[in-house]
Amino acid sequence: MAMNSSFSNTVLLIPNKTDIERDAVASAWENAGGKVLRVDKFWEPPDLDKAIIRIYGNAIFALVIREKKPIKLISPDDYLQITLNEKWLKRKINLIILKDITSMAFPLFAKPLIPKEFRSGVYRDIDELARECRGLSEYTTILASEIVSFESEVRCFILNNHIETMSVYSGEAFVSAAEKFVKSFLANTRNRRLLVDAYVLDIGYIKDRGWAVIEANPAWGAGLNGCDPSKAINCIYAATKPERAIDENIQIGLEEVSRILYDGTLAEMRSLKNMDICYKYNRYSGSNWDSMNIQVGCELLHADGPHYLPNCLRYFGYKHDFIDDYT
Repeated sequence: MAMNSSFSNTVLLIPNKTDIERDAVASAWENAGGKVLRVDKFWEPPDLDKAIIRIYGNAIFALVIREKKPIKLISPDDYLQITLNEKWLKRKINLIILKDITSMAFPLFAKPLIPKEFRSGVYRDIDELARECRGLSEYTTILASEIVSFESEVRCFILNNHIETMSVYSGEAFVSAAEKFVKSFLANTRNRRLLVDAYVLDIGYIKDRGWAVIEANPAWGAGLNGCDPSKAINCIYAATKPERAIDENIQIGLEEVSRILYDGTLAEMRSLKNMDICYKYNRYSGSNWDSMNIQVGCELLHADGPHYLPNCLRYFGYKHDFIDDYT
């Protein structure tokens, strides 16, 4: 394979633990001209220039290094599934907090918005879900959907709205049919506005309904699932970026917004009206109003706080029934 000049001055940081798919990515990276560094104590990452660092590993590995290094991990929006038109999902998906789950019809498929808070899966009744969520806040945010069965599932590595590589990883399917659906999805103007430059898209086929989006995941942490590593590395390369320098005045504003989001009083939340600085917070922090921020927003709303969350979501172009429930 000819060396790619884009990779020649990069170092891919991966966990030290052996993994077949990760090893395949590492080999492809080196074949493209880049270097690979296996990191054991990832809480003490190597002293490298942020401009040359790229990351591929599990969420804990990647997020801990992000905290230690001025880098930005590019991830699809946590709320993508509820912002997409049902045309692309072929099923109903609701965003709901744990205390309101009684309004949902069981059985259902439930998934925590913040990964690993509880087990994702089918729950036969509310008692089974309650047992699984014992000890969690009543404001824990849940993605709840009707139960569907995917006859086949396909993984796609997407870069700049283009399919780099795709593979059927469960069941059987004609890749050409799956590719046609993905290309149609990518051609939709509204979808493009909701997506980032590099990510992994999983789609599945539902009998009598057709192809549907299952979920989107960050390329920096997604397994290959049969995809070509020599092409997947293009997405992985683009999924880590050095953090941009921030103007001092903006930095002061961002720090204040961040403080209020995580540790502010109701009065301070009510006073947080400057959506321009909130937008800058979103762009520079690397979070798409991440799950913690939304969790805080939900708790404040249910504590008779300001209509802060809906305004933020609307500002970023989101529109969904759950927003109207809070306004």
